[in-house]
Amino acid sequence: MFLNFRMNRNYIEMLFLRVLAVVVCICVLSCGDRDFDNTLTVTEELVDQTDIIKKAGLLIEEGDLDEAFDLMSNVLSKEPSNVDANIALAGIYLARDQFTKALDVANRAFVNASQDYVSSFNPHVNKKTIHLTLAQTYYYIGDFNRSNDQVRQIINKNVNLTPEALGMEIERLARKDL
Repeated sequence: MFLNFRMNRNYIEMLFLRVLAVVVCICVLSCGDRDFDNTLTVTEELVDQTDIIKKAGLLIEEGDLDEAFDLMSNVLSKEPSNVDANIALAGIYLARDQFTKALDVANRAFVNASQDYVSSFNPHVNKKTIHLTLAQTYYYIGDFNRSNDQVRQIINKNVNLTPEALGMEIERLARKDL
C-alpha cells in the first residue's frame, strides 16, 4: 500500500509539473504580441507630466504665474482632462481677472475630479478647493446664485447669502485649509 501511495504521489507530481510547464509555455508565448515598449513610454509621459505639474506648482507659490501658465498649458495640450493643470490654470486666470476662462477650466477640473481628489502639486488642493474656485469665479462674474451653490457644497449647509455676506464667506473659506 505504501508503494502504491508513493506511485500515486509521483504520478500527481509529474502531472502537476506537466500542467505547470504548459501554463508557463502559454504565458511566455502570449507575451510576444504585447507592446511593452509602448507601456513604458506612456508611464514615462505620466511621470514627466507629474514633474511638470509639481514644478508649475512651485512657480505659482513663488509668484511666477507666466511660467506656471506656460507649463500647465503644455500639460493640458497633451492631457486636457488633467485636474491638477485645470485647477492651477483656473487660479491663474482668476489672478489675471480672466473670469470666463477661469470658469471654463475650473468646470473642467470639477467634472474630471474624483470625490477624493487631492492635487499632486499641493496636498491642500482638493475637491472643496475646486468648489471654492468656482464660487469665487461665479461671484466675480456676478452669478451669486451659483456662487452660493458652490459655498453650500463646501460648508455642507443650506445657506443663501447676500452678495456682501457671500463675498465675506468666500474670503473666509479661502483663508481656511479646506
